[in-house]
Amino acid sequence: MVSSRTRRPARPHHRARRPGAPVALPVRDALTALIVQTEDRTGYTRDKFRRWIDADRDG
Repeated sequence: MVSSRTRRPARPHHRARRPGAPVALPVRDALTALIVQTEDRTGYTRDKFRRWIDADRDG
């Protein structure tokens, strides 16, 4: 799972900006800044999504 909420700190040559501010940098740098971590399903209950249909039945 890739989470945009959990990111590594920007490299030193990128200034800190306010959250949500546009940032122009190469896509490889942006992707490198993302952290891949194990999915956390704490608090998830499928019953909360009654209208969701699992058409391919993969869970």
